[in-house]
This record gives sequence, C-alpha cells and structure tokens, in this order.
Amino acid sequence: VEYMFLGELFLETGGLDRWIISDNWMSSKSICMWFGINCRNGEQHADAIVLRHNGLIGIIPESISAAPSLREIVLHDNEVGDEIPETLWRMDTLEILDLGNNLLTGSISDQISRLKDSLIKLDIKSNYLTGELPSELGECTSLHELKLEDNDFEGTIPSTFGQLTGLQKLSLATNYDITGPLPDAFGLMTQLRELSLHDMDLSGTIPAAMVNTLTMSNLEHIRIDNNYFNGTIPATIAAAWPHMTFLDVRKNEFTGSLPTEMGRMSLLELASFSENLFTGTIPTEFGQLKELKHLHISFTDVTGYMPAEICTLRQDGIPDNPAEPGLQILVADCGYMSCACCNVELTGDECDREEDDDYSSVDEEEEEEEEEEESGGDQEELQPAVEAKSAYLYGGN
Repeated sequence: VEYMFLGELFLETGGLDRWIISDNWMSSKSICMWFGINCRNGEQHADAIVLRHNGLIGIIPESISAAPSLREIVLHDNEVGDEIPETLWRMDTLEILDLGNNLLTGSISDQISRLKDSLIKLDIKSNYLTGELPSELGECTSLHELKLEDNDFEGTIPSTFGQLTGLQKLSLATNYDITGPLPDAFGLMTQLRELSLHDMDLSGTIPAAMVNTLTMSNLEHIRIDNNYFNGTIPATIAAAWPHMTFLDVRKNEFTGSLPTEMGRMSLLELASFSENLFTGTIPTEFGQLKELKHLHISFTDVTGYMPAEICTLRQDGIPDNPAEPGLQILVADCGYMSCACCNVELTGDECDREEDDDYSSVDEEEEEEEEEEESGGDQEELQPAVEAKSAYLYGGN
C-alpha cells in the first residue's frame, strides 16, 4: 500500500523529470532507503516524508493519507499547487504538516479538528490560501507552532485561538484582509514566545489580558507593525513581558507617552516606535536598556532632547558592528528632536517621506536556519544568527 501511494506522489509531483534528488525512488529497495523517507527504528513503514526544496510540482495526491503511521509531511519550498487534499486533514497520526512556500489554493478545512490530539506544527505560509480562519483551529490544542502568514485569508481572528495554550509561535502576518481587534482570549496563550501580526488590517487596543497580568510572560518577540492599533502602550508592559527582546509597533496609531517603565525591560535588543502618534519626551529610563542595539523613534510627535543616558549606550558600542555591545542604530524623530548621538537625524525633506526600512529579513532568515536544521542541512552553510539580526537592525533586505 505504501509503495503505491508513494509512487503516486512521485508521479503526480514530477518525480520523473523535475525532482532535484530522487535516489532509490520506485526501485526494489526498501522504501526506508528512498530519499526523503524516514522510518522508525525496526519498522518498514514510512514515518516521515521530507522533500523540502526538491523541485516538486503538480498536486498532492489524496492517497497520501493511506500511510498507516505517517507522522510528518514536509514539502516546504516547492511548486506544489491546487487545494490541500481533504484527506490530509483527517490523518489522526499527523504531528507535523509543513507545506509552506508553495502554490496551494483553497481554504483550511474545518476537518482540521480531526488532528486536535496529534498536530504539533502547521506551516502553510506563503501560498495562495483564502477564506476565513476556521474556529476549529482552536481545537488543535497540541499545536506548538502555527504559521499562516503571507496568504489571502480574510475575516477576523477566531476567539478560539485562546484555547491554544501550548502554542509557542504564531504568525498570521501579511494577510491584508484579516481585520478587527485582537481577541481578549489571546491572553490565555500562556506559552507564546513569538507573535507576528504585521502587515494586516488589525485595529483596536492591545487586550488588557495580554499586558495586565503575567499570563504572557514568556513573550520574547512581537511584531504588530503596519496595522491600525490605537490607544496607549500600557505601563504594565515591562512587568507583563519581562523576557521581551524584540518589540516592533511602528506604523500604527498609538498615542500618549512612551512608558518610563519600559526602562526595566532589561533584555530588550530592538524597539521601534516610529510612525505613530506618540507625544511627550523620550524617557531617561531607556538608558537602563543595556542590551539595546536598535532604537527607532521617528515620525512621531515626541519632542525635546535625546537623553544623555541613551547617548551613553550609543558610545558604549562600536558603531555599526552588530557583534559588539552597545546601541548600534539610533534614529531620532523628524525635526522635533535634538540628538547629538544619532546615526540618523531625519530633518528637512526627509520628514516628507515615510521610512522604508524592511524589518522582515531577520524573521525570514531565522526561519530559514530553523528549516535547514530540521532537514539535517550542513550547519556550516547556515548563516549565523548575528548576521540575520544585523540584516534587521540595519535595514537589510
């Protein structure tokens, strides 16, 4: 049975003439010796199909679900198209489904709830998927990682996402037609470490449950830039997110002053507040952020002088060297602020344009590293993490 469905997968996805590597496929050797097929020790059944970046085209055959014990399907970064077979959503042994960076269309079936006890990772980012996010996704309480970014989903974020209490990474970014406020239930995702909601159509305030308690104290990385969030940044943010290293809230409609309490976010490495409606002055307490490498406060209504305490952070580092300590990039606000230690002080004609820094590269490069590690790639070929972070800090594309 497995030979037959694997043979169909081979033929339907261009195995004869398009695959980059097809060693032993369709041969008389054990399927456990076919490239990309992993079997559990002592068993002759396919446990995983891992054909990442291997030139696959065509469609995923429905027969792929015939595998009796398949736990992992990874077809990331190919050119597989058409809809995700309905049968895939019924594979109650499936733990990892990674179909990201393909040409898939259609929607996420409400049958995904059939995977509620097994699915740990779902990555279907960078496809052409449409429709609303099914509330049944919230029933998949075994999920640790959910990547749905860069598709054409629409509607609002289901409140059932609050049931994903074991989720550690969530990205819905670059789905431009997902609208509305964040559900209050987001505050129930107590294990969440990374949250990417940039480049969407979200609005409203940051839910109180996310910042008024310690329930989301594991958060390290937040991108909510390029939305329509409003209100103030709560003073409780420092106590609520003590492990935060990466905070990007630029290009929203936040108002009020920057909280002095943020000076206690001792692990913060990157903070971007640009292109909001902030007022007041920059807190001197920001000078306590000894790990800070990048601070952007431009195109706001913040006035006054750059505090000497922050300039000291700038002087502590070797300029523009991400491997060294100290504040590497400091950008002052447009025309309203005096800053003697900034890398960039935007004045004059520059005040009439929007910033065009692309902050997505660090996320993408870090994800590529993770994918290479998962597929057993040559570690020497991996780009060091510091280079990925450098690309973010210095606006690399």
